[in-house]
Amino acid sequence: MTKRLALALAAVLVAACAIKLAPPPTLFPVTNFWKATVGGLIEPPLASDGSRLFVATRDGLVALRLDDGQQLWKVRGRGRVAAGENILLLREEDGRVRRLDPATGAEQWRSASGVTGELPPVIDRDVLFVAGDGLVALSAADGHNLWSSPEKISSLPVASGSRLFTGGEDGTLHSRERATGVPLWSFATVGAITAPVFVDGDHVLVGTADRRFLALRAAKGTPRWRWRVGADITQAGAVLGPAALFVSYDNILYAVGRGNGHLRWRAGLPSRPLSGPILMGSAVVVACLESDILGFDARNGRRLGALKTPVEIRTPPLAIGDRFYVGLRDRTVIALAFDQTPAPEATPTPPPSGGPKKRDTNQKS
Repeated sequence: MTKRLALALAAVLVAACAIKLAPPPTLFPVTNFWKATVGGLIEPPLASDGSRLFVATRDGLVALRLDDGQQLWKVRGRGRVAAGENILLLREEDGRVRRLDPATGAEQWRSASGVTGELPPVIDRDVLFVAGDGLVALSAADGHNLWSSPEKISSLPVASGSRLFTGGEDGTLHSRERATGVPLWSFATVGAITAPVFVDGDHVLVGTADRRFLALRAAKGTPRWRWRVGADITQAGAVLGPAALFVSYDNILYAVGRGNGHLRWRAGLPSRPLSGPILMGSAVVVACLESDILGFDARNGRRLGALKTPVEIRTPPLAIGDRFYVGLRDRTVIALAFDQTPAPEATPTPPPSGGPKKRDTNQKS
């Protein structure tokens, strides 16, 4: 890297860190917008094409209208669902993948991928990725096999530009060419990686089963920084302004510096997180087992409020605009509308006497 390029990147980082975030929305109280019964036990995750909500159940795949929860259609089949603009997929445990018409549920094609497992399929433009006891790339147009790999995958594949990132059951994070599957680099951890990576510009952020949250250089897989926690990380992180956000099984929501991994703040959770951090403006929302949904000010970790769902949460919430869609264990889906009124600025608290407190330190790689 040239000195000029290094200085330019440093300037970009300084500018990002100087961003002043607006006050977060109030969020609470939350309005129960609608509730719909879908018949069978719900299989996570929920998916949407922007106008419909798709719910995979043990009795079949159900399409609900986003606006009011009215059932539009239902088809037979059990598996994991994914959707995007004008595309809907159902991946069954035996590896069969079906593309359906989002408007009617009519089957458009089916493909025997040969990859068994329970991870939902991943849609990336004209390519579909199916992961589990192997990895295969399929054409979105007709389902034919583009390339495959025998690598056992334990996290959702994440595509970014020309690269594809996957976490393996053996604890190895792989980067490969999206178009061909050719390996580019690998990074070893201990234990199966279940958290999908989060791509942050020229870095990837990933949580591991050996109690670390890592920033790796996307080009070569070399570590930039790491933060150690007290338990495993199983959910994808997120970024907002100068902070990287993630949750861990020690029941804590963390915010660390995107550029250096230094702790900015942390907030306690009532139980193990069911979802990763979900951003709503400058607020962050986290769902926890069994029935808690909490909101925090992403600038400082201040708790904004919380709600308890009537029964146990079955799926991580799906956020679309100011609404959350949540599947529950009683075979219902609820739509929640959060208050988007900007929260008033808190009155600054005078610093305590006796000098500044010693700040947390971080291990760097």
